[in-house]
Amino acid sequence: MMRVRFDEPRPLTCHILLTTACNYDCDGCFYRKDELGDIPFDRLVSLLEDLVSEGVKSVAFGGGEPTLYPRINEAIHEAKVRDFYVAVTTNGAVKHDFDPLPDRVHVSYSAMHREAIRRSLGVIPFRHVLDTLSHYREQGITVGINYIYHSFRHFKLIDMLCWEVDNITILLKKPVRAGEKGHVVHYWKQLEEYIAADRERYWLDACLVKLMRGTPCKQGISSFSIDQNLVAHRCSNTEAGVPYTTVKETWQQLTGISDCILPQ
Repeated sequence: MMRVRFDEPRPLTCHILLTTACNYDCDGCFYRKDELGDIPFDRLVSLLEDLVSEGVKSVAFGGGEPTLYPRINEAIHEAKVRDFYVAVTTNGAVKHDFDPLPDRVHVSYSAMHREAIRRSLGVIPFRHVLDTLSHYREQGITVGINYIYHSFRHFKLIDMLCWEVDNITILLKKPVRAGEKGHVVHYWKQLEEYIAADRERYWLDACLVKLMRGTPCKQGISSFSIDQNLVAHRCSNTEAGVPYTTVKETWQQLTGISDCILPQ
């Protein structure tokens, strides 16, 4: 895992939404977009050049489903030649032939993905996900699971089935409505005790940490996101954003936004 120390708020990571296209139709998906579109490749290259000039260290490509972006391999190439640490979050519907290889691939898998896999592919969901993870791991890519927290019992099952992955990122189910915190609290102590033994393997979603511990997240402090329309957001979970111009100018504007999806 790449870790960078910093002394003041500045962008170190940029989450880039390459496309809104997706090959699953998950019930309750928080990230589904009505408008289909891809980030223009020439603008993406210019963005990467700007990011590296401002000291950004890593980029995370997502979607939608980023492997549906027509020039995903070229996007990774442009990032790698600029020495970015490159991560890709995919639903794992297909085993993409990455060339060049990203540093990390995380496959999203939770209850909603399980049902979508059954509907779309007609296969046994967890076997399909394990097969996809093995495909990437055998190429030397660091692999992980993005798991939307459902229950402590279900999480332990996923952890057992996916014992070979390097990391499991535990995500808060979104959107969060007033009064829902109690359900998460019910399992929180069990979860914290379980993951305490291996902090390298288990990563917690910033929203989950903020909701349960009251710890401020680093969205807009060390990271930000840019969508397919070149609109920058302090956090990829929120709607509030500003048109991207330059990293320096856009970052200054984003630090003034306090939009958050968590109930106040």
